[in-house]
Amino acid sequence: MTNLPLLSQISPDPNILFVDSTLCKNGFLKKSVFLHDKYLAINYFSPGRTSGVEGQAEFPVASVEWIRDTIVKGFWTPPSKGGLAKDKHTLEAVFEGEKIFITRSMNAGAYNEKGFKFTNTTRPNRKLSRIPQSQKLTDSQVKQYLLPAIEEILKSSA
Repeated sequence: MTNLPLLSQISPDPNILFVDSTLCKNGFLKKSVFLHDKYLAINYFSPGRTSGVEGQAEFPVASVEWIRDTIVKGFWTPPSKGGLAKDKHTLEAVFEGEKIFITRSMNAGAYNEKGFKFTNTTRPNRKLSRIPQSQKLTDSQVKQYLLPAIEEILKSSA
């Protein structure tokens, strides 16, 4: 499985669906979601003291409807209304041969900030190949950026 190029390496610019910058110790932590080559990618860039750190996780576009439904109808819907049981924290599915996990995270952006960890166990991390690609987004990033981006993807592919 070949990884996509990092966002900073793609020219011309890909179809960027959102960018969120958060002030952190060394500057701004920037998270981006973009489409490239039939993949949805979550990219981060963090400035370092000498050079920046960049990474991303990639997911087949075929998985975006499942990602949306898992979050909205599963994790965010009470069990009494058909949502996931309170003790269910991770769901997985396979799309185009790639195993995708969504995990509820209680520390997605900062301590005690709820959100989700998105993992593609089929694609290796660029820094340590024994670790799979994964990225975290807070609930507010999911609501403000990821879900509208998924809706845009679904509308354009209909």
